[in-house]
Amino acid sequence: MIPVLGLEEGGAFPYLRAVASPLVCSEIASLAATLHKEATLWALPSLAQTQTPRRTSRQLDSVMARLQGPILCGALLGFVCLGGPGLAVEVKVPAEPLSTPAGKTAELTCSYSTSVGDNFALEWSFVQPGKPMSESHPILYFTNGHLYPTGSKAKRASLLQNPPTGGVATLKLTDVDPTDTGTYICQVNNPPDFYTNGVGLINLTVLVPPSSPLCSKSGQTSVGGSAALKCSSSQGAPRPVYNWVRLGSSSTPSPGGMVQDEVSGQLILTNLSLTNSGTYRCVATNQMGSASCELTLSVTGRMPLHLGFLSKHP
Repeated sequence: MIPVLGLEEGGAFPYLRAVASPLVCSEIASLAATLHKEATLWALPSLAQTQTPRRTSRQLDSVMARLQGPILCGALLGFVCLGGPGLAVEVKVPAEPLSTPAGKTAELTCSYSTSVGDNFALEWSFVQPGKPMSESHPILYFTNGHLYPTGSKAKRASLLQNPPTGGVATLKLTDVDPTDTGTYICQVNNPPDFYTNGVGLINLTVLVPPSSPLCSKSGQTSVGGSAALKCSSSQGAPRPVYNWVRLGSSSTPSPGGMVQDEVSGQLILTNLSLTNSGTYRCVATNQMGSASCELTLSVTGRMPLHLGFLSKHP
């Protein structure tokens, strides 16, 4: 045995079932140089699958001199570094993020170029927003000529092209909901090509109208005080913007006494007067629709200072 390479004496391996790094050829060639030369020859698939006769040192040097660069790498792995002719995989997906209204069907296009062989396999997987790719969840597999939907989306996931062996593998996802928002990964494997990166990423946003917002208020609602009106929707994609309006009166606060933040949904009223009293409506809006809530603000008066002084000192 040669434990470093994991190759049996005299064995022939058409390919290794492991993803190779971009430097795999140089790594293998460097590794081969440090091994016993006769052990390296045992790994060559061109030799008969029987024990290799012992060579002299001069004979070994002659053979090693002819097995340089990609030829040596190809011999050690059983394939040329870049894969056999036509096997190199290239995956293409839309460059722009996609969006689909909730309840509709999303179609995510993934095209690829390679010479499809018996070992061809395709996988669609999904990762939630903000999560690393290592936490992706499979949606469906295609391997050995069969399609296997899996995971929580299995009943809603399919391929428009089945079998997906003609260069296109479009994922169809029906009745999408907010939990379907995230990154979708299209991965094509076609051994013995492990050198190229057969992966494409598509970001999908499921569009949802704003839910009915919740209105609230805080602060001191007496004359001269300040109050904060707050508004927020628990759902909505894209994120809603908020706009406050005062209802039922032509009298409006001075611009300096009212500051509104459309992102946070907060309205700040300062230096309150009795004219600030009234009903306020908050409207949450995105491209899918709008929703609103209302609240009533009552500003109370306070006793003038000179009257308060007279009441205590008759």
